Amino acid sequence: MTAHLTVEQRQLARRLSARGLSLREIGRQVGCSHEVVRAVVRRDSERPGRSDPWEPGPGRLTLADREEISLGVRAVSRSPR
Repeated sequence: MTAHLTVEQRQLARRLSARGLSLREIGRQVGCSHEVVRAVVRRDSERPGRSDPWEPGPGRLTLADREEISLGVRAVSRSPR
């Protein structure tokens, strides 16, 4: 089993990996080590893909919305005060 990442963190790591970011950069954005990212990405390559994309219910945030919020929160938490 990989480290204790939330479902959202795992999804973000997968999306960033698909965009071609390095394991270290993904780890910085997700908030974990590059080794954990490698395990998440490797584990996914061993699983069959999901045929139907996830669609949030009415009034719920989309994955893109969640990713934007996550990246914004990380940027604000890293900025000097």
